[in-house]
Amino acid sequence: MSEEGEEREKTITLIHNKYNIPVKIKENYDKALESIKKALYLTQNEMDRLSINFKDQDGDDNMLEESNFDDAFEAEVWSTSKNSEDDEDKPKDNKMSEEDKNRIIRETRENCIKFMNEKIREINKRWIDKIDRLKDKFKNELEKREELNKSTINNIIKKITNDATEEIKKKVENYNSNIEGILKSKIEESMVNLTKDKNNFIENQKLIKNTEKEIREKVNESQINFTEIMKYSQANINNDQ
Repeated sequence: MSEEGEEREKTITLIHNKYNIPVKIKENYDKALESIKKALYLTQNEMDRLSINFKDQDGDDNMLEESNFDDAFEAEVWSTSKNSEDDEDKPKDNKMSEEDKNRIIRETRENCIKFMNEKIREINKRWIDKIDRLKDKFKNELEKREELNKSTINNIIKKITNDATEEIKKKVENYNSNIEGILKSKIEESMVNLTKDKNNFIENQKLIKNTEKEIREKVNESQINFTEIMKYSQANINNDQ
């Protein structure tokens, strides 16, 4: 019995009529015998004619009794045998009736099917638990991968944004530099042209002044000549009179 009072349970191999039959028993003498009776499909009368045996830790055969049940529960293989009194009451006959054979075959088949179903359920449960653990692990790995991908994408977007911003800044600076150079060149060219126009204007102004002076001198000279002509003409008129 366990310390908490709960009955342990295990499956033993019961050798009965040379057949190995799996039987699930509890750690309780009466319940164990009842499980064997049900597994072998025996009546209580038939059960009373059987002896249950097991091998102890030293390998010695022991008949199952309530006093040694704890040792028997630790054994993996039990066996049945007919009580000697029953053997003496019955005639010696090595042959088994067809009915007994069919019953044993049927019982063995049913017990094997039951044992196999239990094992299959245990195996299925283990695989279901394993699959559930794998699902949880896959889900956790998927969540980690999604977080990693999200972080990676954010870093890529951030880098692209920074690179694009830096490239735009360079383009704007180059554009401003080119515009500044062009404007400076145009201003310098305009200043040269303006200076040139100013110099031409000054030269033209001088030329106009000189021309004006010459015209004034010519006019004055013409006036003098005209006065002299008039004086000369007047003198000639007086002489003719």
